[in-house]
Amino acid sequence: MSGFLPFEGSESKFSIGQIIDTVVTKFSSNGRVCSVSEDSEKQSNSFVRFVVSPVVLEFIFFLQFSEISSVNSILPGALAQCLITSVKPDGINLQVAGFFDGTVDLFHLPEKSFKAGKKVKARVLYNYSTSPPKFALALSEHVVHLRPRLVSCDGEEKILQEAYPIGTILDAVKVLRVEKERGLIVKVGDQEGFVHVCCHLKLYALILMST
Repeated sequence: MSGFLPFEGSESKFSIGQIIDTVVTKFSSNGRVCSVSEDSEKQSNSFVRFVVSPVVLEFIFFLQFSEISSVNSILPGALAQCLITSVKPDGINLQVAGFFDGTVDLFHLPEKSFKAGKKVKARVLYNYSTSPPKFALALSEHVVHLRPRLVSCDGEEKILQEAYPIGTILDAVKVLRVEKERGLIVKVGDQEGFVHVCCHLKLYALILMST
């Protein structure tokens, strides 16, 4: 399908071959061309939802597809309407868009309580099963709203990658919990982090050497 992006007064500079984030706003009458927008607010608010009469995959802005069986239409980055089916110690289980199963682990949950039966909008991260289809999603505010994560550092708010660049050595890391066969949940200042199981054996060795 061909797409058309009106500049809408934007000063953005594009080059052939460049990949950009857009959201589809409408289809042409013949269904062969779609109009898109690079508006960040529209991107963060657009979401995937299903309707049952008739069986149609319908996107916000009235985009329609004829086959609801095409689970490939639910892509990473999509915002989907979900129903919480159960709350577990390590996260929550969801029904995604009324048809598919999904999970949100603790690392992608905001600091608030959730109850079974509540409807939420979650951002799709990836699918971890194809038969049947199952998705991993996020409910953290910065992911849902497609914004950079901000943290408090030296008395001011900074983007996470600026506050803690890759390779930064952290002197005071507190282990909060051990996730069996997964890794460690740790705390750095007022931020929580995760140490993968492949790395935390080295951390244990360092702890033992320092005691």
